[in-house]
Amino acid sequence: MAECSHHLPYGELVSACNLLFGKGQVTSIPLLQVNEIKRAYRRAVKQVHPDVTPDRSAASFRRVTEAYELLLKHAEARRIAQQKPKEAQPRTRPPKEAPPQPSTARPRPRKAAQVLKCPKRTMYSGPMPTIPLRIGLYLYYTGKIPYEALVQALVWQQAMRPPLGALALKAKLLSATEVQRILESKTVSGQFGERAIKLGFLAEFQVVQLLRLQRSLQKPLGSYFITNKLLTTYQLSAAARDMEQHNQQILRERHDRQLMIERVSRPDTPCP
Repeated sequence: MAECSHHLPYGELVSACNLLFGKGQVTSIPLLQVNEIKRAYRRAVKQVHPDVTPDRSAASFRRVTEAYELLLKHAEARRIAQQKPKEAQPRTRPPKEAPPQPSTARPRPRKAAQVLKCPKRTMYSGPMPTIPLRIGLYLYYTGKIPYEALVQALVWQQAMRPPLGALALKAKLLSATEVQRILESKTVSGQFGERAIKLGFLAEFQVVQLLRLQRSLQKPLGSYFITNKLLTTYQLSAAARDMEQHNQQILRERHDRQLMIERVSRPDTPCP
């Protein structure tokens, strides 16, 4: 309990570390650095990214993001606490130096608040990936949005999807009683669709159809960036056009490479 010295529950800090770094990987929470937390956050988020694991729910993103924000808050609170003795030193000076204190003391809380509110500006500055991209990743890799905004947009998009149980109920694949039994079941684990299959209420192909319907009803990811004033409608449309050109170029290059490989593997094939 001694490690939690900044009014944050120690158990929550341990859980957050286990989620971001892996269970038992962090031996001393007070020694965690902000750059280590950010690196672990990027790794953890990539594991639950919809482009990599489409069946992951919004809860996975929220847990990773909440763990990241909690550890950042703890690290920042520790930094501020360590600086307090230095900030208190001007108060011990002679009275004649007292008048300047208010002007030098005021900016410090605002500076600390800015760090707490604005750690989420992880902008990409490397080369473009040589793979087809969806709009969210394209905006990130072209430096138009920070990575954290992409994660929050994906969480928002999945949260706005209609529940799978409600869709199954509307399609008359399940009754209200069956939906409730699936939600409350303690004998199986997983998402709603996985539970429904394990309990025998739905077939696998029915869950696949429901998931497709659910995704078709979700709001476009780009509307999140417009609503939150990260991009204008014109900027989003221009990015979508550029993304389409990028993807077509990648697919053409991939096709050309495949043809070249086939020619090399069959040297007797005449060139066109």
